[in-house]
Amino acid sequence: MRLSFAVCILGAVATTTLVSASPTKVHALDRHHRFPNASASLARSTQCGTTGSPNLEVEKLISVKVAQLNAVAALNASKAFTSGSSVSNESPCPAGQGQPITYVRMFWHQIVKSKTPEGGLLTNDMFKSQINAVNQLFSDNGIPFRVHLDLQDVEVIVDPRMSQNYVLGGQADIDFKKRLRRGGAADLNVYSVLSISSGHGGYGTYPWFYRDGNDVSKALDGVTLKSDMVGPDREKVKQNRNDGVLGKLLAHEILHWLGLMHTFEGNSCSGEGDHVADTHPQSVAGSECPGPEIEFQKSCPASHNLKHAFDNYDNIMDYTNETCRTKITCGQITRAIAMWKQWRAGK
Repeated sequence: MRLSFAVCILGAVATTTLVSASPTKVHALDRHHRFPNASASLARSTQCGTTGSPNLEVEKLISVKVAQLNAVAALNASKAFTSGSSVSNESPCPAGQGQPITYVRMFWHQIVKSKTPEGGLLTNDMFKSQINAVNQLFSDNGIPFRVHLDLQDVEVIVDPRMSQNYVLGGQADIDFKKRLRRGGAADLNVYSVLSISSGHGGYGTYPWFYRDGNDVSKALDGVTLKSDMVGPDREKVKQNRNDGVLGKLLAHEILHWLGLMHTFEGNSCSGEGDHVADTHPQSVAGSECPGPEIEFQKSCPASHNLKHAFDNYDNIMDYTNETCRTKITCGQITRAIAMWKQWRAGK
């Protein structure tokens, strides 16, 4: 629950010690590294690099839009109930489920070293598999997120210099994307490269940056992704790896593009966090899925209304392994819908 362009690398060095239900085990989380059971470089290479600063104007506007969506949904549910309609007023997320399916046009730009797999070239089967993975994640969510990716075109740009150690936000990035980007605010442009200079796996822009009318902001709008993060990857599955094996990083970045923040936004137990009411307060990013040998991470104390405030380990906007990141909450869906209507639809 907080604000920004979504922070992925922290500068804080404080350490939080968490005591589990078992009195003999202590789960310590280092806020500087944030990945206690994996090397920092590997963790960074498979995660998001989206960052930014608080925008109170945006949050004030979107909070009103979210309230309006919820009010309309509640009114419609009440009308359906009193009229004896078969539409249930017990929907877990009426504001989200009452929306028509939104088809998002998608343009993919492959920036490769060479037209080989080693050079970063992706196959048609890989595109199909990746897009199906995102669409399935959205539709199979406990509360279906009615957004469907519709791939329009794929282009290949052979540029050995740009494809490696890609510098996001630099002049070369701006010039490149001014030439390549297609469509308007409602069209998703994805750029795949061999590597990103910051060492991250991907990066997504927020929708409110596009609305400024600035040519640079419009050119940079979209998602940049390392080509080895495109999945599902059958070979990685065989090797029991967790880096890009299921292709969920693209879904994560698209949700940034739709206005969602990290569940640990702001790295604090107080404040607004990701500005979503139904995600738990979380002060550090998750790293691994809970299991027999791994305890539930609890970076914030319980409150009067959250007796078991475990971190959002199963949420797509956290940093846990892909295998357990399967959830998008009703509040997140409603926020994304409000963002879409405000800054992307028809723009």
